[in-house]
Amino acid sequence: MKIPKNTLWQYLEKEHLDPNNELTNDQWQAFLDEHSDEFGERTAEMGQDMMTNFKIENDIGEDRVLESDGMGFEVRG
Repeated sequence: MKIPKNTLWQYLEKEHLDPNNELTNDQWQAFLDEHSDEFGERTAEMGQDMMTNFKIENDIGEDRVLESDGMGFEVRG
């Protein structure tokens, strides 16, 4: 798999999440089947949040302000 150099990416193999090898290969596959879509969605959201924060911190784009909602930060524009 060739990842372009201008790409933010992450993948997690079984060894990363199950270092003690407690899951069988079938259990690992069940985990992947259950969580792969959510992992993609959540990493995409995290990437968008990181980009928004970067733009705010570096005064790029529209005037926006980060406000804490007690659970994290939201952009208020």
